[in-house]
Amino acid sequence: MFETFYKLYSTSVKKFFTESCRLIGAYWRNVKTEAVLKKVLQGEKRYK
Repeated sequence: MFETFYKLYSTSVKKFFTESCRLIGAYWRNVKTEAVLKKVLQGEKRYK
């Protein structure tokens, strides 16, 4: 009884952890990309 519960619990936690890591990673990539794009756009404005 406890073992099956623990197995279910650990798999769900692992799933949740990997999903949140993936989401956080995607979010960070988006933020970085946005920052880079803003810098590039600002640079272009400056150079024109």
